[in-house]
Amino acid sequence: EGSELRTLYPVCPHTTWVLWGELGYERELGLLADAPWPLVDERASHSVGWQNLGAALAERGRYDDAASYLERAIEAYPDNAFAQHQLGLVEQKRGRVAEAEAHFTRAAAIEPELAAAHLALARLLAIAGRKDEAVARYREVVRLSPEDETAREELRRLAGTEDSAIP
Repeated sequence: EGSELRTLYPVCPHTTWVLWGELGYERELGLLADAPWPLVDERASHSVGWQNLGAALAERGRYDDAASYLERAIEAYPDNAFAQHQLGLVEQKRGRVAEAEAHFTRAAAIEPELAAAHLALARLLAIAGRKDEAVARYREVVRLSPEDETAREELRRLAGTEDSAIP
């Protein structure tokens, strides 16, 4: 419990300390300083911290700052598929389509079950007019997340097929 929050501590100790109390971990586990540390690869721990900061900045529309933190996350741990995916979203917002595609592709390669990476890549490819590649990615999203009706509908529209043709 609280181990994900603890990974933020090296990056933003004050915020972590405040959240520790506000989220109730202090009542449950005691003071942050006394709580057990998670057993994780230190590089991955730092990467998650940078990733979380980058994602928070991206949500606030601060894409240049977000990219900086997400790049740090990837530098610390290149196999962080979630940071790769998030940086792809940021690069797309910044109009850097080739970079976005590279990050989405890398995220999907690292974590083949990460439907969000396949979906982001499918949408990017569809916008770029690369229909066959986009359809293949959409099919992968539907396979990974059969409950994703939005992806299923986007696939139908792009492929121009009937419901029964979509897995």
